[in-house]
Amino acid sequence: MMNAMQKINRGFVLILTMLIVALVTSITTYIAYRTSMFVPYTKIAINQQKAYQFALSGIQLAISKLSTIKKPEESADKTKQEKMDDTYIAKQLLMTILPQLGQFTTVRLRKDMDGLDGTIQFCIMSEEGKLDINALYDFEKHRFVDEKEEPDAKASQQGIRALFKEIFEYTQKTMGVANLLESFEKFLKQRQYRLDDVTELLAAPGFEIFRNYVFYMPPAPTKTNEAEWRPFFLTDLFTIDSGSKELSPWLLSDSIRGAFGFKRVAQESAEKKESTNKMIPETVNKFALSTDWKQHWDQLLAPYYQKEYSALTPSMISLLRTKFESTVFSVVSYGTFAHVTQRLYALLERTVTKEGDNVMIVVKIKKIYRL
Repeated sequence: MMNAMQKINRGFVLILTMLIVALVTSITTYIAYRTSMFVPYTKIAINQQKAYQFALSGIQLAISKLSTIKKPEESADKTKQEKMDDTYIAKQLLMTILPQLGQFTTVRLRKDMDGLDGTIQFCIMSEEGKLDINALYDFEKHRFVDEKEEPDAKASQQGIRALFKEIFEYTQKTMGVANLLESFEKFLKQRQYRLDDVTELLAAPGFEIFRNYVFYMPPAPTKTNEAEWRPFFLTDLFTIDSGSKELSPWLLSDSIRGAFGFKRVAQESAEKKESTNKMIPETVNKFALSTDWKQHWDQLLAPYYQKEYSALTPSMISLLRTKFESTVFSVVSYGTFAHVTQRLYALLERTVTKEGDNVMIVVKIKKIYRL
């Protein structure tokens, strides 16, 4: 009887041992399987984070460009010595950003020199070159700020509403949609408060055409001389951050240029780019803080935009700012590492402080969007 019980116990222990071994094997296999799934994901996550850091670096490079100013060169003739005044500071800003306004600046990183292989691309734009909806529309009276209760015929031809009408007509031709102005006005009249973000316009009927064109994308180089179709971008047409009812003619955004029928930003050949870069200093040397565009448009900006003053509509002319001022900028930044690209869009605020001959420029980040 005892021997029979011992045999049963030995059999039970053997079965229990085999079950435990099977369970451990199953758990180990499951852990190994799950681990093998997450190893590739971990590598992708690391690459994404590195690409994101590159994109952040692009914003810092843009800040560096906007905050750097070269001191005036000393001249033997003291009467011709440039002073660190507002005109000089504005000229330095234009000399810095005009050659690359709306275009990518590319920085390539090499492992042997920078520690990592990768690419940083950033593009600077000015918010003063876009239409500020909050500044142009009165949300209490539910009409554009220059409109009267009983508008006359002249105002309807050269006012803010007329300018929006022209812009939306260009947009409709380019993007293939109708009744944008009607939808735009209806959307604004239904609101009781100012826009918190330009992207809220996507809720208006017809504006879904901008869903894939919300944030500006600089043009890619073309292999042929033929101009490729390019859309307008929602946050490149409109802003809520400039605080101005007017546009800065020196710094018009690419989409506004397209909506005005001006020459748009293009990735030019090295030869054409060199020619443009030579033209900019010559133009900026004639710069003044306050400009009568009727007299000086053709001399200063017609070669740049390829549109003469006589071709501008009354509504366009009415919104051209005569005094130069630019404090709010936007930057699109792409960071690429190991074939992974991260995209950021940031709003920057630039302030200039002067104490005697000393100038301090501070650029702060107001907002960052992860695209």
